[in-house]
Amino acid sequence: MTTSAPHSPLAEVARPRPAPAPGLPLRQGTVLAVLWEAPRPLTAAQISTHLPTAGISHALSQLRAAGLITVTRKGHTHRYQAVLGRDDYLAGLVAAALDQAGDPAAVLRTALNTTPSGEHE
Repeated sequence: MTTSAPHSPLAEVARPRPAPAPGLPLRQGTVLAVLWEAPRPLTAAQISTHLPTAGISHALSQLRAAGLITVTRKGHTHRYQAVLGRDDYLAGLVAAALDQAGDPAAVLRTALNTTPSGEHE
């Protein structure tokens, strides 16, 4: 008799490791990117299956202090999830950058006409 393994939420997390969230230190940005890719909140142990474990607890506490993630607790288990989705987070970065631009429309025109690195027209 063949028994299938229980379904793991981690099986649904995209691989390879997602690109770190811009605007954050590398470890925090990478942890946030892993949370964005997860279909549901993850434990620190689940996050560590995607990253080297050193510094994950610190990154989680920094992201929580910054209001970028929430934590839910059930017994001794903590589960983390992003407050904002990737697109909303990136929109906030763009808005902050445009607030500092002398000509926000020109910045947007230039950005939209710039070919991302690695692509050729």
